[in-house]
Amino acid sequence: MVEAPRGQNLHWVYVKGGLIDRYKIRTASFCNWRAIEHAVLGNIVPDFPLINKSLNLSYAGTDL
Repeated sequence: MVEAPRGQNLHWVYVKGGLIDRYKIRTASFCNWRAIEHAVLGNIVPDFPLINKSLNLSYAGTDL
């Protein structure tokens, strides 16, 4: 685990028989995307880009 500007980044390695069997990366943005749902409640649609960018979430980080 490593602390990053957006939160905690996690690299998970599963070793089987002395070889890397699985490797997973989880960025802080992956966990924080759920927060955007609560942040936009009660706001109008034109406010979405401002709310979205204020959370500074990474789109690419969720596909890792």
